[in-house]
Amino acid sequence: MNRATPTQGAHQYISYFNTLITNRGHRDDSGSRSDSDPACRAVGRSSALAPKPFPRVDADGKVLPSHDDMSDKLTIREFLIATWGVLGVLTLLGQAIWRLGGRALEVTADDLSTTQLAVYAGWIVFSVYGEGYRAFQRRFSPRVVARALALSRSPNALHIALAPAFCMSLFHATKRGRTVAWSTVTLVVLLVMVVSRLPYPWRGIIDGGVALALIWGAGAIVFFYLRAILVGAIPDVDPALPPLEHTASVH
Repeated sequence: MNRATPTQGAHQYISYFNTLITNRGHRDDSGSRSDSDPACRAVGRSSALAPKPFPRVDADGKVLPSHDDMSDKLTIREFLIATWGVLGVLTLLGQAIWRLGGRALEVTADDLSTTQLAVYAGWIVFSVYGEGYRAFQRRFSPRVVARALALSRSPNALHIALAPAFCMSLFHATKRGRTVAWSTVTLVVLLVMVVSRLPYPWRGIIDGGVALALIWGAGAIVFFYLRAILVGAIPDVDPALPPLEHTASVH
């Protein structure tokens, strides 16, 4: 069986959850369940026409070409669920930015030697590009939004309650997705422990670069989410959701 592309996988999940919520209990004119739609067969429900997918947007925010210019609209309930997941992740990032940024602001140019200033500048460039752009903008941030949009169509109360963790791929994700997510969390915790033991001004220097990368990542999440809400453009990334057949057993 051919493997679905990341965008197809995201659209499949959004279509599945949307059908599960909006078409529950509907039957065709003959009174029997329809077997024409795969998502409906999975949950034992009939279906109307499959919902139109969100247009795709790449990691740089550019809307990709599509033969379908219709967008699937979020209901108020779905909007609140997706917003809860996104705001939860932004809150976690905001707390880290506040703590790291505070220590970074303690460092002044007068306290740094020429070598330290050069290291600081290089570290900022590396952090903003390597972590802010490549890690956050092109991977983590669009995946958070894609998973929030998929979650908005989910009837699973536990997933909704733990929406921030869901959006970060800490659970209900592919094995690779969970491994990457938990490995990242573990490395961040270890890094914080190590950096906290560094002497002044090196701790502030490292914290400054990391804080800027987190600000970049948080801004990317806001950008992609507003783009999804206002334009209906789902980020073109793999949402790292488990195979659909394993989720059909929810109901």
